[in-house]
Amino acid sequence: MILFALLTYKDLASRLQQIPGLERGSFSLRRFRSHEIRVTIETVVEGKDCLVLGSLTPPDEYLLATLLLCHTLKKERAARVVTLFPYLAYMRQDTGAHAESAGAAWAGALLRASGVDQVVTVDIHSQLARDAIALPVVSLSPATVFAKEIAKDWIFLS
Repeated sequence: MILFALLTYKDLASRLQQIPGLERGSFSLRRFRSHEIRVTIETVVEGKDCLVLGSLTPPDEYLLATLLLCHTLKKERAARVVTLFPYLAYMRQDTGAHAESAGAAWAGALLRASGVDQVVTVDIHSQLARDAIALPVVSLSPATVFAKEIAKDWIFLS
């Protein structure tokens, strides 16, 4: 699998890169005077699985960069595009209540339209949000990590 990470996640990407079998992909983002973003993939991705470490907020920068990156990977014939979102924005807008936006469904539609095959995130807000995305979702729980750290600290507090 090839990892493509937005610059904001360079530290996390460096840690993920230590996973055996995960290679680092290269791409560039260019912003034109009109503020449009262009993504250029600098790694051959045809037939390969790609992992995009991205974000949907702030939307004027990261959402567009993430979606354009995913779309470009699919255009360049990546076998699969999996997004990894440490925080998956818009998931609290999961009900689509009368006169309110349905942000979870909207974000899911954008991800699907951009060629995303699967979403990995931390503690998705609800089953409604998961359903609204209409893509396979892996929701990781930090509970085990927190429990281990709390247990370590508890020993010192006793």
